[in-house]
Amino acid sequence: MFEESPDPIGSEQEVGGGSNDHSNRGPHNNSASHNVGNNSIPTTTMPTESTTYPEFEDGEDDIAGMHEVLSTPTEPFIGMRFDTVEAARVHYNAYGAKLGFSVKSHTSQRNRHTGTLEKLQFVCNKFRKPKADEELQRERMNIIEKVSPVQMDEENSEGHDEDDKAGPSKRSSSRLAVKRKRETIKQTSCRARMFVKLINNKWEEYDISETLDYFKDLKQKDPDFFYDFSLDDESRVEHIFWVDSVARKAYEESYHDCVSFDTTFLTNRFSMPFAPFVGINRHGQSFMLGCGLIRDEKQESFEWLFRTFLKAMHGRQPSNIITDQDWAMRSAMQAIFPETWHRNCRWHIMKKANEKIGSFLGRRPGLAEEFNSCVDESWTVEEFEARWQEMVLKWELAGNETFAWLKKNSHTWVPCYFKDRFFPFLQSTQRSEGFNAVLKRYIHPHNSIKHFVKQYEKIQRKILGVEGNNDYRTEQLEVVPQTTFLIEKHALSVYTRDIYHRFKVEFELISRYNVQVLAPNMYYLVPNSERCYPYGERSYMVNASGENSYNCDCCKFQRDGLLCCHVLKVFTHIGIDRIPERYITRRWTQLAVESVTMPTGPALDELMPEQSRQKLRYANLCTSFVQVAKLGSETEQAAAIARRHIREMKAEFVQLKKVRRKKAKSNTSTNAAQPIVPTSAHQHTSDPNAPHHTPGANAHQHTTSRNTPQPTPRGNNGSSCPAATNSSYCEACSTFGSYYSSSKECSVFAKN
Repeated sequence: MFEESPDPIGSEQEVGGGSNDHSNRGPHNNSASHNVGNNSIPTTTMPTESTTYPEFEDGEDDIAGMHEVLSTPTEPFIGMRFDTVEAARVHYNAYGAKLGFSVKSHTSQRNRHTGTLEKLQFVCNKFRKPKADEELQRERMNIIEKVSPVQMDEENSEGHDEDDKAGPSKRSSSRLAVKRKRETIKQTSCRARMFVKLINNKWEEYDISETLDYFKDLKQKDPDFFYDFSLDDESRVEHIFWVDSVARKAYEESYHDCVSFDTTFLTNRFSMPFAPFVGINRHGQSFMLGCGLIRDEKQESFEWLFRTFLKAMHGRQPSNIITDQDWAMRSAMQAIFPETWHRNCRWHIMKKANEKIGSFLGRRPGLAEEFNSCVDESWTVEEFEARWQEMVLKWELAGNETFAWLKKNSHTWVPCYFKDRFFPFLQSTQRSEGFNAVLKRYIHPHNSIKHFVKQYEKIQRKILGVEGNNDYRTEQLEVVPQTTFLIEKHALSVYTRDIYHRFKVEFELISRYNVQVLAPNMYYLVPNSERCYPYGERSYMVNASGENSYNCDCCKFQRDGLLCCHVLKVFTHIGIDRIPERYITRRWTQLAVESVTMPTGPALDELMPEQSRQKLRYANLCTSFVQVAKLGSETEQAAAIARRHIREMKAEFVQLKKVRRKKAKSNTSTNAAQPIVPTSAHQHTSDPNAPHHTPGANAHQHTTSRNTPQPTPRGNNGSSCPAATNSSYCEACSTFGSYYSSSKECSVFAKN
């Protein structure tokens, strides 16, 4: 039961303002990693005496004493405990008064049986959304319409003696007629709030306890699920990290070669930055590799997070990592990931730069194009240095601080410094922008930590669903190669479908170059047009050394794991029709992560936990339903068929849940396997080896179990399955009789 308090707590203090962020965090103590095996986290009980308001009268000494008390309340933290709910209210009210906002009760929850108050939420008295101008104007007009000009004149005039003589009734009616709108507190959507829950006869902020309980439930379902958290010396939760088993296996087997880490997306309502680790799957799409919530963005916090990530991933460091520009983060990576190649995200750097030089570039047409060409089309550090100096002289940029800052840090973000490192398809900024949009669509910063965890799961299921759809496209759908070159056909057979399309785009560029043979193993690629995006106007050298070994100046294979158009042009020139095995990157094939592929047979339970299997079933079903939706949307009749089957499936799901609940109540498996004797003349048995009768016979034998309803499925001849009734369930059909579709058949009935 949730209800809103009609009156604010401490209404005499409701003159304070409210803001969207009232907390002023001081320095934090060193954190100690907490053992996830403990049943509960340490808590701090706040004595009531330290937060109660003193009785005071007029006088400077008393007022000074009040200010001293108001400065003592500490910021509420996860794990803080109070003896009574009134003590919690007083403490948060005092804390709010210190920061300049007033507090009121918002929602509460009572025990369904005893009526005891169990949960309570305190909010700022300005927590509601501000009213729109139209709504305020409408309220003003309603007030004016309710008061007539005569009534207003009578009220504003000095002639109140007649009303007084007429007695109280006339005075009351006159005043009711001119009732005015009372002043109300201006609302600002302030998000300051505190939740408390009754735990062991103490009132505590319960968000973290619910989150940890949820983690424990996930670990029971998925033994390879990993989570950890740390507390500071005051028993406040500082950092949390979690990752599921599918991501751990994918990272260990293939997706450790390039990881993106970014804390600039958003922060939650506790001002804890959201820190996801994102990899790239075999289809070239983002893949979640774990997530953290940290107290701040200091080096110590990042070190704890990276150390915990390393623990979850069995000590395997990322080969390459790309992050936003943060020097504390860079220092932490050098300490924890010494073998990792670190690069800053160009999108974040240019976003900061554009805030300062956007108008500067706008007043100089052509400068932005030359800047992008210098950054994107410089394939060596020496070439970049020369082109940058030329740009500075041409546009007189020597005194510009922003351009000087970009040049000083160029080794952390300019592509030529990372041309031989694996950062696939990061020439553009779409990956950072796209994933930022995904997170903000699924995760709201003002929701609870538990909500963060659940939304992370939702994003992961969505990703797995898209991945399953792409697997289906790769394995089941045929595509006609765009050209007649055998090497393109070979690429279609080895790469995933999305990677093949990237290969195809690259292969189309071979017509933009002419080959000049300088030596038996040296080929010079000269563009036959002015420029070829993204390679610019320059020519490239391809060297052939050893057996099936080809190297190009552009280093695309080292960077993206795909051959460049220059090497492919040489292949077509000398008659190579298949991609050499050494240039087929395994992570771009369907074999990238074998253990995550859905296994079949009796070894399923041994290879994958239930939660992982559930996610894979979800992905596979998404793929199937996408195809059904495509067919069902072609005509209205097809859509009606799809809707009918959806209704039938939902009804069967409801019945299946009932059956599962009944089975859960069964004490022994023996009782569940005992046969039941039907009221009809049909003979039932739980022995699958028992003889079966021919279709249509009254004595049809069928496999059933106790406490499960039986169906009325249809056989090949259209007759009802003789093993079932309208209220029963057939294990062979896996359907319920009363909701059984006539388009399906009982496999046991049809076979016999």
